[in-house]
Amino acid sequence: RELGGPQDIEWTAEGRKIYLLQSRPVTTLQGYNPATGEFNDSLTGDYVWSCVNVGEAMLVVMTPFTWSMFRTAFSELNILPGHNSVGNIGGRIYKNATVGISVLRALGQNIEEISKEMGGVRQEYLDSMDQYLQPLAEATPLAVLPNALRVRRKQKAGLKNLEAYLAENPDWCRDMCRRIQVVESETELVGLQVEELLPRSREAFWRNYATALRYGELVGKLRRELKALVGPADADALLSNVSRSDALLASMGPLVGLARVARGEMSRTEYLQQWGHRGPLEGEAAAPRPLEDPDWLDQQLAAFAQAPVDVEAQLAAQRGEFESAWERFQGHYPRKVKRVWRRLEQAAAAARRREAARSESTRLIWVTRTWVLKVGELTCIREGAFFLSIEELLDLLAGKDTATDYISARRETYARYKELPPYPLVIRGRFDPFE
Repeated sequence: RELGGPQDIEWTAEGRKIYLLQSRPVTTLQGYNPATGEFNDSLTGDYVWSCVNVGEAMLVVMTPFTWSMFRTAFSELNILPGHNSVGNIGGRIYKNATVGISVLRALGQNIEEISKEMGGVRQEYLDSMDQYLQPLAEATPLAVLPNALRVRRKQKAGLKNLEAYLAENPDWCRDMCRRIQVVESETELVGLQVEELLPRSREAFWRNYATALRYGELVGKLRRELKALVGPADADALLSNVSRSDALLASMGPLVGLARVARGEMSRTEYLQQWGHRGPLEGEAAAPRPLEDPDWLDQQLAAFAQAPVDVEAQLAAQRGEFESAWERFQGHYPRKVKRVWRRLEQAAAAARRREAARSESTRLIWVTRTWVLKVGELTCIREGAFFLSIEELLDLLAGKDTATDYISARRETYARYKELPPYPLVIRGRFDPFE
């Protein structure tokens, strides 16, 4: 506490006295300095870290609070005891590819295609995959099977009653925000988080994870088969028909909806209720949501009027490319038409479910942001609350002020991280983001 972070201390005892001889900051096997808010899980072991795919969940440097929520969620995927599935390197989220590959290999799965996705997308990474993705010796079937079965059960549960969850979650979120905003006691605020918001967020995580995994299972194998049959261009065209005017991908909704508001086909209120929680910084709880700014929609409509984007015309063009590729496929492989069409429909439905689940997970981040702002209001630390972890905020609400002195230093570290250029897609071993 005196020196502002973890220390290696040398000491000796003489009689009844203890003498401190030397103290040095801990620099090895230390992924986090709570006093400064520096995160560097590359120091915790000789791992390969990859932000491919997982980096899409968070495109910017995370505040300490946001990372604590991601850490809590992704800890559900820790399968190999003693090793985390994701980490934080310089404020950015990375997947532990070494652990992922080790677990898959221990479970006897064919990891060639998966390892390419986990390792990176550049050819130089793919060419040297076997050199740096060495499995951990402790990753044995006996070590990983219990947690692998747990994850599998939760994944299956994430797909159950999915449509009902997607339908009811917007109302649940609006109601919870209203309840948070009128809370006047710290105890009640703790109860809302621990008893209702955290369980709901955990459910959203599993629904998001399960739908993404299901989509990957359906599309990955189908894409490989189609590429072998018709080549990569037609394979992409055949798999592109997932967003239609009658069944939009949730990620397309905000832009299509904006065009509909501009044409008077959708009300402003309906648009904000449906899409006001989405935005380029939607994964970061400290970032304001569009619906919080009363001028945001007017600004978007003005920009749209200056440079209108005919998304539905683009979708129609994409549909035309699909139909041309499908016609060629029918001509070359008439016996495969029914089976491939069924699988394409399944893949499209899975893509829409995946995007819808992700949108509702993002809506939960908005509710969590509302909770953090309320904590800041009741404890008078305001937006400094985003520089404390979820555990530290709950302690603060319970009267244990153990971390508020760190807020200033953590703000400074966060600002320094934001000034840095993006880090590599793949990191092997120790990495200093400032060097």
